[in-house]
Amino acid sequence: MRSIFVRSLIVSCLLAAPSFAADNKLALPDTSPPAPPLQVAQTTDTSTFKSGMKTLSFFAPSGGGAGLSGGIFLTNTTALRMDIAMNWVLTGNTDFAFDVGLGYRMYLVQAGRLFGFIEPGVDFGREQTISHIGVNFGIGAEYFLLDRFSIAAKTALGLNVGNLGGNGSATAAIGTGTSAVYLNFHFP
Repeated sequence: MRSIFVRSLIVSCLLAAPSFAADNKLALPDTSPPAPPLQVAQTTDTSTFKSGMKTLSFFAPSGGGAGLSGGIFLTNTTALRMDIAMNWVLTGNTDFAFDVGLGYRMYLVQAGRLFGFIEPGVDFGREQTISHIGVNFGIGAEYFLLDRFSIAAKTALGLNVGNLGGNGSATAAIGTGTSAVYLNFHFP
């Protein structure tokens, strides 16, 4: 009888110990390393940006065609960018379209070699005799594969005024801008 009582007492103490330790702050501290937090974009290694740095990019918009882009960093986290996109449609009548965009890219967060950015901008385009002009707000991310070589993706929401110079009246639409994937080379 006494051994049953002792066993019951030991089991009760073992079951109550974690609760007692938690209530009285006697639990062992968690020694696992915390997940790295998102940081404000910085210039702490060779894969980040510096004022005066230039960028040359090749990009593929989701609507087809190809583009060339250039930029210059105004500060360590902001850049002025210009995109020029062209698209040829080779059918019965050869159709040529182009688009020129100007954006102000702001890198806001960094997680290792990944940078998140926002990019307000304006663009102008022409297809045969019809033109459009728009303002947009883009969001994207850029990842460094090597110290000076990165890939980026961006999409945008914007207001586009179209059919300028075309038959009929001008049109206005709010919608998603053209998404694009960029291959970037950064140099001093």
